[in-house]
Amino acid sequence: MPKQPGGITKSIRMDCVRRVVEKFGRIRKTQIDARVSALLGISSDEVSRAIYRDLDELVGAGKLSVEYFTRDGEAIVDFDRDLHKNTVAEWMMPGCESRIVGRSLIDQSGSQIFVPKFLESFVEISDEWLPVESGRLLVMLTLKQHSISIAIDEAVAPVVLLFGRRVENEFVPKNAIEARFGKRVITLALPVPTMSSVGPLGKLGHFSICLDGELGMGLLDHSSKNGTFFSEVSLEQLAEFQSYHISLGEKTAATAWSRSGRELIQKDRIAGDCEIKKRPFVVFASSGFPILFL
Repeated sequence: MPKQPGGITKSIRMDCVRRVVEKFGRIRKTQIDARVSALLGISSDEVSRAIYRDLDELVGAGKLSVEYFTRDGEAIVDFDRDLHKNTVAEWMMPGCESRIVGRSLIDQSGSQIFVPKFLESFVEISDEWLPVESGRLLVMLTLKQHSISIAIDEAVAPVVLLFGRRVENEFVPKNAIEARFGKRVITLALPVPTMSSVGPLGKLGHFSICLDGELGMGLLDHSSKNGTFFSEVSLEQLAEFQSYHISLGEKTAATAWSRSGRELIQKDRIAGDCEIKKRPFVVFASSGFPILFL
């Protein structure tokens, strides 16, 4: 029997691969390598080839599914390893139709995200602090001991990011949202009691961010009961937020940052349009729930 990387048995490694894919719902190879190697305590270089074999075997057994795309994001219907080179592969649990990488992380946090099908490939969700890159907007928040990072490719602009409270057993009014904001809307319904709801009886969310390419960004409070607060963030505040974000939402850490943020933030209640001139910045939906934008 050939020696396995890191002395880890094949069955343990394959189970780890399956659990990582299950957690994210949909995920790419580099992300699988990083998380499996961290869980097993070995380097990703050491285990990368073995993971490829594991993925092929899990797909063949029907335990995982895989889809292939060109570098431009176009789906490859009949993938052939000999014909299609320089492609992007995404593995998922069978039946996972959403193209959003990391979609399951949102569900695990008690939240909901609604993204039009034609925008799904431009959105990525992670439980780690994603790197800041030119050409994409990062949204960072902590929910129920879950740290969530959402990356949105700015190529989708113009697009509206709608934030509001999730209401159990109520549907998100898609038609009403499209009538007000158009079809290019990404909706986040969060389990935050102090936010205005995004349900059919609410105010179509607490606030929205408009990402409009060359025209920049704008913030709009939706006449929320508890208000929306905005401030630019210094490098010192950013480092503080990052340290608490990485703590995976420990209640004491999140509370400490909120208290610090309330002391430092400019408490100007947003009652209408507000132009955002630069990033990073933080939005407090009411006075105690920070959402960071990079």
